[in-house]
Amino acid sequence: MLEALLENKQSPSEIAELSHWSLAPKIPQIIEALEGHRMSDHHRLLIRQSLRHMRYIEEMIEELDKEIAMRLKPYQQQLKLACTVPGIQPNSAASILAETGMDMSPEGPFPECHHLASWATVCPGNNESAGKRRSGRTRQGNRWLRATLTQRS
Repeated sequence: MLEALLENKQSPSEIAELSHWSLAPKIPQIIEALEGHRMSDHHRLLIRQSLRHMRYIEEMIEELDKEIAMRLKPYQQQLKLACTVPGIQPNSAASILAETGMDMSPEGPFPECHHLASWATVCPGNNESAGKRRSGRTRQGNRWLRATLTQRS
C-alpha cells in the first residue's frame, strides 16, 4: 500500500486511513494537510530508499534471531528454569544467561544470589553512620545485564 502512495496512486483519504488507531480522531486534519501537499520525486526517492533500508535491517534481525535460537538449543533447560522467575521472559532469560554464563553452581562465579546482584550492580550501597546517610549510589557494573534486569515488561 505504501508503494502505491509513492507512485501517487492514492487519494489523501486513503493515505489518512493508514494512520495508527490513536490518530483516528485526527483523520480529517490529516486529509486536509495531504490535499494541499504534492510529494516531489525527490521525496519519493528518499522514502523508497528508507523503506528498502528498513526491510534490509528487518531481514538482518530475522537472521540474527535464527542464529541466536540455534545457539540456544543446547541450553533449553537453563532457559526454562530462568523463565520460572516472575517477570523473566524468554528473551530476558537468554540475555541474562549470555551475560552471566551457564554455571550457577555454588562453586561457580556466583556462590550466592547476593554475589550476582552485586556484580550486576542492582543493589544500592548502604553508607550510614551515626544517623547520617551518605551516598547509596550504585556502581556502573555490567550495563547489559543491568538493563535486562531493570527493563519494564
